[in-house]
Amino acid sequence: MLRLILAITLVVCAAFAGAAFAHWSLRPANLFASEISNGVWRTSLKVGAETADARTRAYVARYGLLGLSRKEAVYFQAYSDSDGNPLSSEHVYEVRGRDLPGRWWSLTLYNHDSFLTPNEYKVYSVRGADIEREEDGEFVVMLSREPGQGNWIAMGEGHDMSLSLRLYNPDPGVEERLGEIVLPSIVRVD
Repeated sequence: MLRLILAITLVVCAAFAGAAFAHWSLRPANLFASEISNGVWRTSLKVGAETADARTRAYVARYGLLGLSRKEAVYFQAYSDSDGNPLSSEHVYEVRGRDLPGRWWSLTLYNHDSFLTPNEYKVYSVRGADIEREEDGEFVVMLSREPGQGNWIAMGEGHDMSLSLRLYNPDPGVEERLGEIVLPSIVRVD
């Protein structure tokens, strides 16, 4: 009887440890840690690829709806501002940059649970096609709880937020220089 109890205890402990490790390994920071970095932005060549391993496919199933191939889309994620501090609704940020090398792009804010950040204004993202630009062609997107003028994404309430930058139909050669293309900065301004 003691052996049976020990065996059951061992199986339960092993199952718990395996589930905890699987959950931990699917965190976004763990997936992108070994991939391409470009400033605070991270991307993975595996997302949407036929050669994606089981861990990458599980990550996409958990945190995204689907991953298109690199010819169709490139996905960048940022979890911190340009100084390395986690994104939080306690602050106001400027996302500053220029048009990206592709047919269409968007910038979307997500809460810590990888869902859209609830906010009373229902403003979750901006699209490159609609964004207002300064005279020199640069754009500035404000991230804040209070409505902003021009390009603005509502932060709602939350910590450990992330920004997703999606580049659809990237220009030829973008895949070979993902760590070198100029991506927007994320600067805390309050």
